[in-house]
Amino acid sequence: MYLIELQTAVSMSQSLVLKLGNGNCQEGFPTVIAQLWETDHRNPIQFTGCLPAAPELPKLYKRWQLMYAALYGGFRCDLRLEIHDVSITNVSEAEFRNLSQQLEEQINTWLNAEEFHKIERRVRTKLMPSEEIRVIIEAEDDQVRRLPWHLWRLFEDYPLTEVALSSQEYERVRTPARESTGQVRVLGILGNSEGIEVEKDRALLEQLPEAETVFVVQPQRQELNHQLWDKQGWDILFFAGHSGSGADAKTGYISINQTDSLTISQLKHALRTAITCGLRLAIFNSCDGLGLARELADLHIPQLIVMREPVPDRVAQEFLKSFLTAFAGGKSLYLAVREARERLQGWEDNYPGASWLPVICQNPAVVPPTWQQLRDRNQFPSVSGSSSQAHGSQTSSEGQHMMRSAVTKGQTSLPSTSPTPSDQTSSDKPSHSFPIRLLWCDRVLLLKASVFAMALVMGLRWLGLLEGLELKAFDKLMRQRPDEMRDERLLIVKATPEDIKNQEQQPKHGASLSDHTLTRLFEKLQEYEPVTIGLDIYRDFPVDPAYPKLATYLGQKNLFGICKVKDAKAGDTEGISPPLEIRPDRISFSDALPDQGGILRRHLLSLNSPDLTDKCTAKNNLSLLLALYYLDAKGIQWGYTSNQQLWIDAPDLDNGKTVVLKELNSDTGGYHRVDAAGRQILLNYRSRRSPEDIALTVNVGDILNDKIPPQRRSQLKGRIILVGIAGPINTSSDYWLTPYSASQSLSEKRTPGVVIQGHMVSQILSAVLDNRPLLWVWSESTEVLWIWGWSVVGSVIGLVMGFRSGQARGMHFLSGLVISTGVALGALYGICYLFILQGGWIPLVPSAMVLVLTSVGMVLVVRYTPCSNQMRQ
Repeated sequence: MYLIELQTAVSMSQSLVLKLGNGNCQEGFPTVIAQLWETDHRNPIQFTGCLPAAPELPKLYKRWQLMYAALYGGFRCDLRLEIHDVSITNVSEAEFRNLSQQLEEQINTWLNAEEFHKIERRVRTKLMPSEEIRVIIEAEDDQVRRLPWHLWRLFEDYPLTEVALSSQEYERVRTPARESTGQVRVLGILGNSEGIEVEKDRALLEQLPEAETVFVVQPQRQELNHQLWDKQGWDILFFAGHSGSGADAKTGYISINQTDSLTISQLKHALRTAITCGLRLAIFNSCDGLGLARELADLHIPQLIVMREPVPDRVAQEFLKSFLTAFAGGKSLYLAVREARERLQGWEDNYPGASWLPVICQNPAVVPPTWQQLRDRNQFPSVSGSSSQAHGSQTSSEGQHMMRSAVTKGQTSLPSTSPTPSDQTSSDKPSHSFPIRLLWCDRVLLLKASVFAMALVMGLRWLGLLEGLELKAFDKLMRQRPDEMRDERLLIVKATPEDIKNQEQQPKHGASLSDHTLTRLFEKLQEYEPVTIGLDIYRDFPVDPAYPKLATYLGQKNLFGICKVKDAKAGDTEGISPPLEIRPDRISFSDALPDQGGILRRHLLSLNSPDLTDKCTAKNNLSLLLALYYLDAKGIQWGYTSNQQLWIDAPDLDNGKTVVLKELNSDTGGYHRVDAAGRQILLNYRSRRSPEDIALTVNVGDILNDKIPPQRRSQLKGRIILVGIAGPINTSSDYWLTPYSASQSLSEKRTPGVVIQGHMVSQILSAVLDNRPLLWVWSESTEVLWIWGWSVVGSVIGLVMGFRSGQARGMHFLSGLVISTGVALGALYGICYLFILQGGWIPLVPSAMVLVLTSVGMVLVVRYTPCSNQMRQ
């Protein structure tokens, strides 16, 4: 089983666990479960995907290894371990660079597979590039662990991330509390140095600030064992010399002197004692350390830095210098490793592949320490239960006491950070407890303030001054809803610019699709056995006599067409006539009523009384007729109430529930004197990443050229088929902005009208058949009470903070005011979000305004009321 974990560790700790199951590169990963853990949430957000097989990746990396070995063999570099079994010779640097680029492209192609990419898209919506993110790849298979995961393009877009490896089983080793000495204890093991210069590593360690470093040089086993058992404990274990991994990459060894080599199992008890006594970080600045990492993981060592392949001596020294400078200078462990690794790229003219070598191996149960925490012997948080408690709130700012580089200058100093004692004894501190009786004493003031703020904001609302803000807030809430499944009852057939261009030689009489194309299209669509077809294309001319079949198709009882209602305000005084061949009771309109700014939020179901002298006398929207015809085919009854509200029986729902499509009025929700002509409801878009992805969508050419396999065609039978135009946006007026447009790319901001019709049909069918809520609002009186309630909340916050402002020195109380008001605003937004998930659009902007207004205003006025002043004294 493999698992990838992304975690932010700045102000808001998040972790994302991607469980790859029991797959592998040869067979793929059929089920990838992504769990996003957020701060203070014990339950994760979860979504799924998969990864395809990539059998070429291990082979490509193996070739990279062989070429890397041959290249360094050709250079005759001083490696920290000899390279054996090289089967490739005469390798050029250009060939090696090309192979490295090919491997990078293959890894990203694999991770960019659509089945997995949707998970990455969700990750990117939750994580910010400004956040420090830890990426942990948990895997047991050596091929997966060997892959250079840092090449994933995700890391390019998130500059504060670094990758680490982990074993599948881990736990936190509890350590006794250790008294702080103000120094980091480092045990430096300088092993077999034949052919390399480990003394340079020693010099770098000796220059560390606030560190006590003990060296053992080419020790005997007994001496090394004795040091590891030191009861004072070590914070960092460092090894420089020769090392290597076994053939299975599950074991490793270190050469402690010129004659002796030891495996981790031979040092197991000593290392376990060192970990129990507080060892937090081990650095093996030597070759091929992944085998060492596997064995040390069994001992639950917190953090480990190794080299994934043989490493040139100069590369090892440069990495150590850069890492120690960054880590001791205040950067987090992960960012220090990333910086040091990326600095190695500057050496790749002489040492190709150098920046691929360093890798972190982590015990996910322990938070990586900062240099300051190691120095102060701070206790480190652990993972227990859920990942939300996993890794604490380590921040990169913990080491903001910056220093001169000890590595480059030869001397260092860090300002000491001692605790700040209180300036007062407990007896001198004023009491900031809030007397509850003050609420009763100031009840009149509280009531007046809350009513005044509520009246002021409601006045602005009734004048329409808040409509723009409320509609934007509504759009924001709509966009944040979780994704829904496609509507499997619909099939959308779009005529693209390419489809239109392919029929240039055919007479079209000004229509987008010629009679010839439409005839062929309807003939092909019969194979899908549609329940009904909606033709969302204007045709105000008769069918060419050469195509009698088209006239027959248009006259079928399950086919609905459209005409265009005149719109004098838009300069259209005539409208467009319906197709002559379609039955009069199958004629509808597809007109819509966008709000100011062009965003479509309302669903126009029908007109009150169309003018019978107009070209278009249709009364009902195409979407309504299609939905009712579909429900009729299922034997579901519908009708109109005495006040002309449309009702539809939903017999499959509990207690035979009846769905009523309640019409909007001019002041529904956040609207103010909106044009509520006809029968309108709010349009509850099906929540998808892109509004155009509401249902399976195919092009006209796909149908005509039989690009849909027969097996798939059989699965598409019995649907509502919508046929419409998706021509160039700059030449077509049938494109609409939606609440989702703000988050879409420029090319996707406008949605074709035929897709909008799909959303309209879907919301009616889903309300009846799936118990999916329609959008609804409270009555005006309920909204007033809701807004006044938040005005009271703000008044209470202001009253409490106003009381404390009389006792706090300076402006310290302001932080409490900001935090309290911020928490209340967060709660308000959360409640509004929960309501929108159930279809409820409740006042957010007016409530937020009264909350802020009363909390701030109450602080300014409460201290001047007699009762309040008396209580504060």
